[in-house]
Amino acid sequence: MEAAEQLIEATLEASGLPGASRRAEVAEELRSHLEELVSDARREGRSADEIERLMTSRFGSPFGIGQDFSRVYRLERVVRRSLAFGLLGLVSLGAVSFFVYAIQCLVSLGLGLPPALVFAPHHWRWENELLSGLTLGYLGLFFIERLFEDRRFVKSVALVGGLFVLASLASQAWWPGHGIGLAVAFFSAVLVRFLEVHCSRGALRFAAILLFFLVLGAIAHQGATIPGARVFWLFVGPIGLAVALSCQILTSMAALFDRQILKGKFA
Repeated sequence: MEAAEQLIEATLEASGLPGASRRAEVAEELRSHLEELVSDARREGRSADEIERLMTSRFGSPFGIGQDFSRVYRLERVVRRSLAFGLLGLVSLGAVSFFVYAIQCLVSLGLGLPPALVFAPHHWRWENELLSGLTLGYLGLFFIERLFEDRRFVKSVALVGGLFVLASLASQAWWPGHGIGLAVAFFSAVLVRFLEVHCSRGALRFAAILLFFLVLGAIAHQGATIPGARVFWLFVGPIGLAVALSCQILTSMAALFDRQILKGKFA
């Protein structure tokens, strides 16, 4: 029955069925059908080679059958993967935020600065917008690319960027001053994804991201109540490093999720 298992495996691979239980259910249905076909052929006195050829011809194209299953279970697949994507977003944002804030608190204590400085309203608001927009923007770009066949990066930037423009305008209308933070966060996400796609050297990619966030941190903290330029940079430097490292964590989590859950297919 090795040929039968190969046909079943090829069909399941083409189907993109959600969840191990659903895949096992469909596999059992296909296996039962093939076992019945083999049993009838044996009663007719056919040889093993004849049975294998008959099974292949009667079964049909594994890809075509897999696509039929894919259409039947498409809604269930989209719902499950949307929920999984939402969970990934929450876990990623939690991991990134915890890492960045933990580093900042440690640096504040090391410099003799009050940890409350990390949660000052202006700093906290700006950083939350950056981390949230960066995380969701990057994940959006990463997975929306799977919907396109060509010019995937450009099209995903246009689509996700349009959503961020609407979110920025709504945020600016309800909470003046907040829209700019989302725009900066999306630009950061585009930069991270661009470097990931076009720069194969990990060290160079990390250095570019680190430099960007150091400059961004220096601009954002202009007028901050941190005494002395040296102390200021000792505070901003680790923040930039923490955000750059968190980007590495984010890209790794997205890639792992893509391999283990989505298998390279978003819908």
